[in-house]
Amino acid sequence: MKFQNKRTVALKIVKSVIKDNNHLQSTQTIDQLIEFIMPLLQDEKDSSAKEDPYEFEEGQNAIAQMLHLVNNPNNDQWYALLLKFKKIFLKGGAERMKHTLPALIFSLFKLSANIEMGAGMDQ
Repeated sequence: MKFQNKRTVALKIVKSVIKDNNHLQSTQTIDQLIEFIMPLLQDEKDSSAKEDPYEFEEGQNAIAQMLHLVNNPNNDQWYALLLKFKKIFLKGGAERMKHTLPALIFSLFKLSANIEMGAGMDQ
């Protein structure tokens, strides 16, 4: 498939995940999802086509929204899932990171608050 078609399919997948509004908890689910949505996360190496700025921003905002669905009852696993996205975001370039890293930071804040609430209950 052409990069543009892959990107369109990836965006539909992300929007579907957002619409379902279910937590993304499983490492296997996250790995498969990342594989399917890679055209939104990184440029294709052999693609010289420039994305439309509106479509690019739409895709990155959808990725940021989807990231807020990453959650896990086990804080260590939740952190590991967020790290998977961090590694990919850092390879995506500065233009993508200005959309995705803030969502990652807020997800880490949410995890931190969850850890803090859990620690307060044990005392």
